Amino acid sequence: MEPWNHHAMVARMAAAALLVAVVISVMVAFDGPAAWVQSIDDSVHGFFVTNEVSALVALGRFFGFVGSVPVMATVVVAIAAYLGSARRWNEFMVWVIAIAASQAVIVTMKSLYGRQRPSLSLMETVDLSFPSGHAVTGAVVAFGLVLVVVPPSKRRRVYWFVAVAYAVMMAWSRVYVRAHWLSDVTAGLAIGTAIVALAWLLIARIDASDGREANVDTARS
Repeated sequence: MEPWNHHAMVARMAAAALLVAVVISVMVAFDGPAAWVQSIDDSVHGFFVTNEVSALVALGRFFGFVGSVPVMATVVVAIAAYLGSARRWNEFMVWVIAIAASQAVIVTMKSLYGRQRPSLSLMETVDLSFPSGHAVTGAVVAFGLVLVVVPPSKRRRVYWFVAVAYAVMMAWSRVYVRAHWLSDVTAGLAIGTAIVALAWLLIARIDASDGREANVDTARS
């Protein structure tokens, strides 16, 4: 079984991401702060509209495809199947909990906030805006892969860098193609990060508790 020896780092990641997610979600929920957030969103939206670059639009659409439901569902199922076949049950549970929780949060928050998407979108959109499902799922999948697939080592830092770059690019792409507001993707990125980190910490705590109980039983016998 992979050693669970990254508690401090993952705990800090969870705390920071949760703080950002809560702050933005609260601000968007109330009229006064929401107006201030919207003014920033409008400025970023307007800047991208007036500074459109065809190559960046193509890149944004590519990330939109990568983050689409069919592609992400394929990745999610493939990773779950790999972890299950390898009998890496701790990692399997982290993966399943993070994916299930993230999708539940996306659906619930979109319904509660009912925020409309930006105008002039360059991609087809079918639901509400806050938070960005692409950003949430991008963070869960990118950071989840590092936590459940990549063994702890010095090389893991490289994978963390790649994961961060992917998650940020996914979030950026949704704003650039005008499918989301900046606050949608910022909150989404934080929500996804918090969920996968908390899922990892939960299973790590359960695994540690089981280990302590097993040691006690062995000592008693």
